[in-house]
Amino acid sequence: MQSIKQFQNEQSRLYASVVSEPRQGLLMDVWNGQAQSTENMKQVLDYSLNSIKEHNLSSWLSEVSKLDALFEVDPEGAEVYLRQHLAQTPLCKIAFVYKAAGVKHIEKITRIFIRCGVEVKGCATSVMAMQWLLKPRLVNKPEPVLEL
Repeated sequence: MQSIKQFQNEQSRLYASVVSEPRQGLLMDVWNGQAQSTENMKQVLDYSLNSIKEHNLSSWLSEVSKLDALFEVDPEGAEVYLRQHLAQTPLCKIAFVYKAAGVKHIEKITRIFIRCGVEVKGCATSVMAMQWLLKPRLVNKPEPVLEL
């Protein structure tokens, strides 16, 4: 994994890091709870979604245990934003890492990704998320045709 971007709030406290594993087609966001505005969150999402598109990545791990309310201020705007940006990426799978009661809007976010055709899984640890993300997707292969 290689760190590709770190984000700091107005008090110069790190609130998110984005790392990538291009050989595995994976991007990972780690939030540490210091985001102070929706603009802080949007910066990370913009960067992540653009990186996924630019590097043709298929998997995304987002460690959101310390991210309190992604959709708190403008839920409809956040949904429109995600749908528009996801449609432009090759993303196939996303895993959210969080504690059961840790993220308020995870169900709503999950539904948006599913509607956009992205497989979603909630995990308790990053290790579990990585195992699921790096497992090959099942692809329906056509039945073999016998020629006589």
